[in-house]
Amino acid sequence: MKKYTISDLFLAYRQAKIAQYYEKRGVGLIRLAKFEKDLATNLIALQRKLAKQNWFDGVNLDDIWVTPKSLPDPTHELGIREIGSSSAGPEPLDVQLRVTPSPEYLIVEVLFLWEFGPALEKLISSDSLGYRLDTRGTAVDKSRRWLFEYWPTKYQQYREDGVAAARRHLEDGENTAVIVTADLARFYDSIDPRFLLEGQFLEEAFAVLSITGRAHEFKSAARSLISAIGRYQTRAAKILQLPIETGIPIGGLTSRLIANLALTSLDARIRRCPQVLSFRRYVDDFIVVADDGIGSSEDEILEKLLPISRGEDDSWVIDSKAVERIGSRLVLQDKKTRILKLSGEQGLDFLSAVGRDFAKLVSGRRAFLDVDALSTEAAANLIRASRDGQSSLRVFRDADRAKLERFALSTSIATFERASSMIDPDEGRSLIRRHLEQLVRILDHGGNWVTDFDVALRLLQLAVKVGDMSAAEDALTRMDAKWRDTTALRGTVAKMLYMGHEIPPTARASESLCSYLHERRLEAVCACIRTRIDLYPEGIAPKLKVTYKRRRLGWVALKRRAECLAMADLRSLDREADLLNLSSSAVAERAKAVPDLQGLLRRDSSLAARLDRIETFVRRCSEFGDKSWVGDAARLFASPRPPSYFDVARRLLYRAESEELPEEIFAELLAVVNAVRGTNYQDAIGESNKDGREVRLLGGWQQQLGLLEQNSDSSVRLILGNLVAAEAYWDGAATAVAGGEHGQPVLSLQRLLDVEKVLRKAYGAASRVQWPSRALLVLPELSLPRAWLRPIATHVVSNGKFALVTGLEYRHETAKSHVINQAFGVFPGLYGSVAAWPWTKRRPAREEAAHLAKKTSPLKFPSPKSWPDRVVVDSPWGRLSVLICSELIETRLVSELLGRANLVLCPAWNRDTASYDHLIQTVGFQLHAIIAVANNGHYSDCRAWAPRFKRWERDLCRQIERDVSDVVFVDLPLESLVKFHASADRATTVLQDSSITGWRPLPPDWP
Repeated sequence: MKKYTISDLFLAYRQAKIAQYYEKRGVGLIRLAKFEKDLATNLIALQRKLAKQNWFDGVNLDDIWVTPKSLPDPTHELGIREIGSSSAGPEPLDVQLRVTPSPEYLIVEVLFLWEFGPALEKLISSDSLGYRLDTRGTAVDKSRRWLFEYWPTKYQQYREDGVAAARRHLEDGENTAVIVTADLARFYDSIDPRFLLEGQFLEEAFAVLSITGRAHEFKSAARSLISAIGRYQTRAAKILQLPIETGIPIGGLTSRLIANLALTSLDARIRRCPQVLSFRRYVDDFIVVADDGIGSSEDEILEKLLPISRGEDDSWVIDSKAVERIGSRLVLQDKKTRILKLSGEQGLDFLSAVGRDFAKLVSGRRAFLDVDALSTEAAANLIRASRDGQSSLRVFRDADRAKLERFALSTSIATFERASSMIDPDEGRSLIRRHLEQLVRILDHGGNWVTDFDVALRLLQLAVKVGDMSAAEDALTRMDAKWRDTTALRGTVAKMLYMGHEIPPTARASESLCSYLHERRLEAVCACIRTRIDLYPEGIAPKLKVTYKRRRLGWVALKRRAECLAMADLRSLDREADLLNLSSSAVAERAKAVPDLQGLLRRDSSLAARLDRIETFVRRCSEFGDKSWVGDAARLFASPRPPSYFDVARRLLYRAESEELPEEIFAELLAVVNAVRGTNYQDAIGESNKDGREVRLLGGWQQQLGLLEQNSDSSVRLILGNLVAAEAYWDGAATAVAGGEHGQPVLSLQRLLDVEKVLRKAYGAASRVQWPSRALLVLPELSLPRAWLRPIATHVVSNGKFALVTGLEYRHETAKSHVINQAFGVFPGLYGSVAAWPWTKRRPAREEAAHLAKKTSPLKFPSPKSWPDRVVVDSPWGRLSVLICSELIETRLVSELLGRANLVLCPAWNRDTASYDHLIQTVGFQLHAIIAVANNGHYSDCRAWAPRFKRWERDLCRQIERDVSDVVFVDLPLESLVKFHASADRATTVLQDSSITGWRPLPPDWP
C-alpha cells in the first residue's frame, strides 16, 4: 500500500464526511463530529496505522444496525384496503442491515475509490446511472466535494430516457412499444463480493488497471476489502442468529461501486437483445424499452431479456453462472415487475401523462414555495395517496408512484421549513402547529410507521426548529409508544424477518433496531435544536427529553451534542442560516483557528494556496462584522455546506458602488469560490475597467453574449414586479433596534406569499423566453426584507431563468442613527455562477427624509460624500444601471449615465405616480435609454418607456393595479437601440437600415 500524506488523508476525510452527511437514512454524524474535534491527531494515528498494514486490515468497520424495511401490504386477501383504522396489533416486520462505518474506515474507502475506481468505472455501461463516481478524465478530483455524481440529475435522466425512447418509437409510426420496469429484491444483501477476484471479471479488471500500473495492487486491496466485508457478515450473523454468506454493507462507500460492478454482465446481456431500443439502470431498478418483437407474454419477454427462470417460491431468479456472479442470488421483485404495451395515439397519450406528472413534481421542486401546501386543508394531500389506492400520478408501477409521491411530499415539507424559517417566529409556530396536528392524525390512523418514519422525523424537526416544544413532545411520545425499548417494540412488531427467514426472538436484533431508531431521532433533533436560550419563552430552557437507549436526554445533553455537530458543520442548516440559532459561545468557539491542523496541511503547497484563498474570504467577512463564515479555513473547506457562489460574490463585490473595483477582483472571486467549494470554474465571471466604474460580465455570460451577437431574434424580456409593500412594512424597516442592522421588519406569511406569487409569475414569464433570449425581474424600492435576500437570491441562481434587481429594506447603522437604502442585483450565469452587488441611494427623497426624522429615534441618510460615478454593467441584459426612485430627479447623478447605459432600472416607492409621467420621459430623452420603473404595488403604475419617435410606441408596457401583487413584462428592443447608438452619427445608415428606425434623435451633448 502506498504511503499517503496527511493532506491526502484530510482530502479523503472531507469527501467521506460529505458523502456520510448526505447518506439517506444513515446515522453517525455525532461520532463524525467528535472525530473532527481532534482531526489532526486522528489523521496522524491513521497514517501510522496504514503504514503498517494493508488497506482495510485492522480498520474497524464500526456499527452494524438492524433497520426497518417494510410492513405487510395493508390490502387484505379479498382485495380490501382499510382507511382510517389503526393496526389491530403487532405486525411482521421485514428488516435489513445497515452499517455506520468508522471515520477511519470511510477514509480508507475513499482512498480505495481514488486508486481503483476510475479504471473500474470503465467496465460499467453508460446505461447505468446511479452511484457513479464523479470522475473528471481519468481520475477522481480529490479537491471536489462530491465523490459520486449528483443523484437527482441522474435519477431524472433515468426516469425520462425510457419515456423519450418509447415516444420516439411510436412517433416513427411503429405499432407497439413494450416497456419493462423491474428491480432486484434485496440487492445489496444478495451480492457475493468475491466476484471481484474471480474469472472473467478479474481479467477485465486487470485489463483496465494495467494501463495505470495498478493491477496487482488491486488484487491485494480487493482481498483486504473482501475480508472486511467477511467480518461484517460474521458480525451480522451473530446479531441476527441467522447464517449470512452473502451481502455487502449498505452505508459503505465501496459498496456503491461493487453494486454497479456486480451487474455489468447483466447490463451487457440486456443491451445485446436486438429488440431493445433503450435500457437504463439506476442501481437495482431498470427500465427497458423494446419493440413488439420482444414477445407476447410476460414469461417470453423476461426470458428473452434476462437469463432467468422460476425459483422454488415462484420468483424470477437470474442465473448467476450466466452473468458470471457465482455466489450471488439475484431475484426480481415479482410485485414490482411491470410490463406495458403501448400502441398508437393512446400509447402516446399515456406517455404524455407520465411526462406531465414527473414534470409537475420537478417544477414543484423548483418553485420557491409550494403554495398549495400552505393552504388550510393541504396537509391531507401530503401523505402518500397510495394508501387509498388512488393517485394523481400515472406512472409505470406502484414503486415508481411511491418514490415520486415521497418526492412530492419532500417538496411540501421543504415549503413548511422554508416558510417557517422566513416569517415571524410566532406566526411560524402557528403555521406549523396547524398542519402538524392534521399530519400526525393521518400518520396515526391507518398509517405505516415504517414507510412514514422519515416523514415523522422531518415533522419532529419542524416542531423543534420553530420552538414548538409541545408538538415536539407529542411527536416523541407517539414514537416512544412504538419503539421506546424492546418491550414497546414487541407490542408493535410480531416478528422480524430477514431475507424471508424469521429472526429468533433470542437474537439481539430487537435491541439493535431500537438503537438505530433512537440514534436517527437523536441526530435529527440535535441537527436543528436552537441552543440560544433567549430564543425560548421567558429565556427558560425547554423541558424536552429524548429517549436514547436506556436514558432520557434533557436540554443540556441535547445542547452539547447540537453544538458538537455545529462545530463540524453537520447541522441541518449551513452556517449562515444556522447562525442565529446557536449560542454566542458556540459561534465564538467555531470561529477559532486550528493551528495544529493548519500546520500539517500547509506542508502541501497546493493545499496551502487553497487555504490562503479561503482566508481572503474569511477576512472580508470579519471586516463586515459578519460572523457567519468566520472560522478556521481548513474546517470551512471541509464543510458539507460551504458558502455558495452567491455568498462569496455578495461579500467580495459588496463595495462595488462605494469604491473603485480593483481590476483583479473577479479573478480573486473565481479563486475564492474554487478554493472554498472545491469547484473548477475556468473563467472569471466579469472584468472591471481601469477606473472600476464599469463591469463587463464574462465567464458563463461570454458564451451567451457571443450567441446573442449572432442571433438577430434575441431579446431581453423585462419583468416588472408590482409587488405590494404596505406602509406598515416601511414603518417597521425604519424603526431602529439597539444593536440590530435590519430594524423591525414585517415578516408575515402574507407578505411572503406576495413575494412568492411575483417570483412564480416571473418564472412563468421567463420560461416562455426562447434561448438565447434572457429575462430580468425588477422589484420595487424597499420591497424585500434583508433577511429574505439570501433565500430568494439562492432560488433565482439555482433556477437560472432570470436575473433580479430588487429594492431592499434599510440597513441600520445604529451607532450613527443612519439608514442605508439599497437596490441589489443578482445576475445568474452558467453552472450556478453569479455576480451580485448593491446600488446605494445617496440622498433620501424629501418625503422620505421627513418621515425618517419623525421616528421616535430620528434617522437620516449618511452625509453625502464624494461618490464615484454610478456603476454600469455591460451584460446580456443590456448596459444597465440603477436609479432608486427619487434619484431620477438628481440631475448630476442622471448625467453620470449619459452615453454609458441603455437600460436604467428604477425600483420605486412612489405615491405621486402622476408626476413621474413627465419625469420618466425627461430622463429617457436625456439619456436616450429605456427607463423601467417597478413601483410599490400598493400605489402601482409599473412601466417600461423607450425614446421612440412615435408617441404611442414609447410606453413599452404598463400596469396599474393597486394592491395586487402581479407582474407585467415586455421584450425590449435593445438590439435596435444599440445599433442606433452605434450608427446615429451616420444618418444614411440609419435611414437605410429599417431595424433601427423609429428612435428619437440623440441629445446634443451625447458623448
